[in-house]
Amino acid sequence: EWQAFPRPPVEAHVQVKKGDGSAQFTVVVLHLKAFKDSVDRRREACKKLVEHVAKQSDQRYLIIGDFNDDPYDSATNNSYNDTFLNNEPDYYFVTAELPKGTVTSTGYYTWVNGQKMTGEFLDHAVVTGSMYSEYTSITPEVRSVPTSGFSAWKSDYSDHFPVVLEFVSK
Repeated sequence: EWQAFPRPPVEAHVQVKKGDGSAQFTVVVLHLKAFKDSVDRRREACKKLVEHVAKQSDQRYLIIGDFNDDPYDSATNNSYNDTFLNNEPDYYFVTAELPKGTVTSTGYYTWVNGQKMTGEFLDHAVVTGSMYSEYTSITPEVRSVPTSGFSAWKSDYSDHFPVVLEFVSK
């Protein structure tokens, strides 16, 4: 599937133990093709992921990574509008709950309410409905730095910031 996934996704079956309980689910880590001329490739990748998950007997999935699209972009400019975004109860695009103007990448810029902002909102987390229903809440957070610290962060760590999810059990 090179066309859809020039960087192959990584899939791992995970069991998390806490006290006497545990949670089992599958994690898929993505790094979809970048730049505006690749939106069709990203769209194809998202459709293939939905098809893949649908074939599995256990559909508790967490899909995370660099989607290379902002959920606030128009439907024609993002890859997940027909698959993951606004597709509840099948999928919950949990990072789309973050405010407009959130950035997860030090690269380029984003326009928010007519204002040019440094950074882009590219890294996301999506959970399947069957996984989402097992939790009271799933809260996303981006561990970023002020714009003035982007260069130092990029040279020392990465051009992306960590995206953390807090899962609260029922």
